[in-house]
Amino acid sequence: MNIFSHIAGGKPIAVRGAFALMEVLIGISVLSATIITVSALTISMMRANALNQNHLMATEYAREGVEMVRIIRDNNWRNYRPWLQDIHNGTPGSYVSSGDIEGTPFSRVMTVTPILLNNDCETSTGCKFDSGLPDDYIFKVLVESTVTWTERGQEKEVSLYTELADWNA
Repeated sequence: MNIFSHIAGGKPIAVRGAFALMEVLIGISVLSATIITVSALTISMMRANALNQNHLMATEYAREGVEMVRIIRDNNWRNYRPWLQDIHNGTPGSYVSSGDIEGTPFSRVMTVTPILLNNDCETSTGCKFDSGLPDDYIFKVLVESTVTWTERGQEKEVSLYTELADWNA
């Protein structure tokens, strides 16, 4: 006879053992489902963070490309050089410069397209020319900076545009 089976006046009480097998299985299932859910959420957040980080970096590299062209234009103006020097050679068509950004998975393509303005244009944004450079036109250039990269097997791209004008015209 178990000494602990009779307490308080000698009446027997039920001695309860450990948890039943069913209770243990339910507890493990609930704990496993919670851990799996938290793990999946963490992985999803880490992937989204990586996507956002790469998109932010690509946007900054594209902005840097546009600013490089702007700095060249400003330095040309400060040093009394033609404003398109080292930006565009003045011939019809776009000037394209491209390359990988060292130490990163990103590539940048810079496109500079001249826009000519005169009284013959029907739009306020300018007319793109097809041949020659008429003397009565005032230059503006459309600068496009496009950054590309591959992420999880997919090509991604960020493009920024701006127009730069000849301040002296």
